[in-house]
Amino acid sequence: MSSINSRVQLLLALLYSGEDEHSAEQTSTSVEGITRLEKLLFLLRTEFGFLSDSRDEDDFHFIPFKMGPWTNEVNDELDFLESLGLVDRKSSIDVSPADAAHEKQLFSESLLDKYQHSEIGQSESGGDTFQLTPKGREAALKIWDQMESEEKTKMIKLKKKFNAVNLKQFLRYVYKYHPDYTTSSEIINYIRN
Repeated sequence: MSSINSRVQLLLALLYSGEDEHSAEQTSTSVEGITRLEKLLFLLRTEFGFLSDSRDEDDFHFIPFKMGPWTNEVNDELDFLESLGLVDRKSSIDVSPADAAHEKQLFSESLLDKYQHSEIGQSESGGDTFQLTPKGREAALKIWDQMESEEKTKMIKLKKKFNAVNLKQFLRYVYKYHPDYTTSSEIINYIRN
């Protein structure tokens, strides 16, 4: 049974986790882009069973959508956490040339929801970066300290693996191992190429 039992806790723990699984004190790493953040949460939920023991109203409900698994609940929780001053959403001017090229092609071929479209529309100048505020780090540390070491290790490894790859590579993994969530995808041909 997981010590994380709500969407807010999972989101804060993910943003708190760093990339050093051997360090007791984490140096939080930000997550670039709403699409990446959604897919990280999706994988924590489906592959590692986070929230599987939580009440229905505390769980994420992912559905097949235009870019694979999606739920507006991620945006709802981010808005809530921002309003509390726990999460900071910043527009970034730094996007790797590979991501910018992939995103330009990807989004010129697709009609996307307002969150994903705005993320892509900013490709040349950057997208949103999500990180904890100092107040958010304090709240997340309390959650982190309650987690089992195995849960921490899984979260850190997942974030380390997929936070650094370009978005197309990350989506390709999600599409390959979770094909049930690609049935409404508008980018499936792009991802397969």
